[in-house]
Amino acid sequence: MRMIASLPDPDHGQTGFSLVELIVAIVILGVITAGAMAALDGGAQSKTATLLSKMNEVANAVAIYQKATGCVPSSMVVLFDKSQATASHNFCGVDTQSSYGNQGYMAPMPVNGNGVALEQLGIAGGVLRLRQNLPGTTPNNYAVEVMGIGDLLYPLMQACNGIDYSGTALASLPQDFSGGANCVYVTADNAVGMLISRF
Repeated sequence: MRMIASLPDPDHGQTGFSLVELIVAIVILGVITAGAMAALDGGAQSKTATLLSKMNEVANAVAIYQKATGCVPSSMVVLFDKSQATASHNFCGVDTQSSYGNQGYMAPMPVNGNGVALEQLGIAGGVLRLRQNLPGTTPNNYAVEVMGIGDLLYPLMQACNGIDYSGTALASLPQDFSGGANCVYVTADNAVGMLISRF
């Protein structure tokens, strides 16, 4: 005997989704999406906090090094490698190995030129370096600068001065935001700096 499929009887229930079921499905998808977005945002906040903490650590290390030697290093490597504390690695152009002390001023980090890579902080491509005389600031100042951090620049800037720049194109970001509590400088090449000291 051959079976023939029959169409649903309109008097005996509905085979599609009801409006209530569709609304419930949409609400569930919304909750899942919101959770995923919150997780992503939380990751950015965590990295921002880690990065600001590392910048503060570098600033403190530079301050101690400066007190001991009278100089500010132009290369981050100097802060954890005494053999690099030569005249060519200091903004004052003086060999500071004799006044360096017996140990480094911070834990070693992967080297990237005169800066250090932020890969161990989970920030691929990011680099920390030291700068002198940032535009928009007083002469003879020194700063910790972070660059190559991609979209993490936006939450970092917001952490610096409390303004949300997420809708602003990178090239249109302000070049000087010295009103911020922690940071003083940003450039369109994806770099941000935090002031260490002024003279």
